[in-house]
Amino acid sequence: MMTLPESFNISLDEFGKTLGLELVLEDGKCIFTVDGTIDVEIDYIDDAHVVIAWATVGLAPEDYFVAQRARALLALNELDAPNGGFSVSMDPEARLVVAHDHRPAELFDSADRLAAWIEALVDLVNLIREKFAEEYPNIDMPSDEVEEE
Repeated sequence: MMTLPESFNISLDEFGKTLGLELVLEDGKCIFTVDGTIDVEIDYIDDAHVVIAWATVGLAPEDYFVAQRARALLALNELDAPNGGFSVSMDPEARLVVAHDHRPAELFDSADRLAAWIEALVDLVNLIREKFAEEYPNIDMPSDEVEEE
């Protein structure tokens, strides 16, 4: 029987191969980009055998009042689409909106299960970005594309 870190690392490696990437935990973290626009970070908490996945959704406008923020984030957490268990939250100082979830690492005993979880995260980020674009057209979403010099 494999230990949880070993089975998770094997699943992560196999999942990476499906993306054409070499995915490896370094210091308990793995960062990769999906569709050239969504940076995903996976953190493995060894002591608890928990995996956290999160991605940046975008920035809230500077003049977004606290009550509006709270209502908007609650609404995003209840979108009319499966969110895969992910939650949406915001760092009020940086105005950064993120989608995140944590699960026991033992759930990811195959690349398919890990892929389905990350796909749910990516789908949610895209859905929220679309919703932001409709409701707040003046918000600039973060660009993960490298600017050419």
